[in-house]
Amino acid sequence: MESKGTSGKTSRTSRSVLTILIALLVLVIGGATGYNIYRHPDMFRHKQDNSLNENDTIALRDEILAKDKPKILVAYFSYSGTTRNTAERVVSLTGGTLFEIKTVKTYANVYTESNREIRKNERPELSGVVPDMEQYDILFVGFPVWWHATPAPVNTFLESYDLAGKLIIPFCTSGGSEIEEALPTFLDSCKGLAVYGGKRVSSGEVDEWISGLGIKPAGNDTKDNSVASIVPEDIQTEKIRIKGLDELSAKGFDETVLLETLPVC
Repeated sequence: MESKGTSGKTSRTSRSVLTILIALLVLVIGGATGYNIYRHPDMFRHKQDNSLNENDTIALRDEILAKDKPKILVAYFSYSGTTRNTAERVVSLTGGTLFEIKTVKTYANVYTESNREIRKNERPELSGVVPDMEQYDILFVGFPVWWHATPAPVNTFLESYDLAGKLIIPFCTSGGSEIEEALPTFLDSCKGLAVYGGKRVSSGEVDEWISGLGIKPAGNDTKDNSVASIVPEDIQTEKIRIKGLDELSAKGFDETVLLETLPVC
């Protein structure tokens, strides 16, 4: 027969093991939850969609597209160049004018800094402004999807001008996220604005997308504005190395895709 001492010792051991298992489970759940929150920094932000309703947006679209030659601006925010390539294709198809959304401060660590900007709903200062924004009828706004959201510099851009009466067409580049993931943070800066036709596109999909929007294609004699654009003179495009990127590139990953789809996955 088992003694009371042995039975008590076994019981204490079982309780200790159970306590350890529970503690480990709590740590795993807590870690997974924390990581998920980090990957979705806009999760606890109060976001509102006060953009123009669908009927009014369609009415404005029809009014603008009925013009002989509506003025088009293609503004984009790009980290590695992928979104810029897509924006340049939009310009070549529409005859629009190209503008780069660029921050005054260069990202030292784009992963952590972009995450903080989105989480804290920051508005980083931009370098350069669009001259005579009033002249444009249609505004394309392109950006990579960062942390399942719109990069904060794009919000700064949207809130820096009076865009009422213009047709706002967002487009994004991403390795996996659809634009619907980023739209809540985009629309948070579009109070009273007509937002229409947003889509995740690659440079090879732009033609079909533009055609579907009903925008008249630019004629063959249209000046190429993709180079003669209004990018601020003090801005020089540069590629910032991310820690670990060389190792990933050596393993066969596309550096451009890695940077531009930052950090979506």
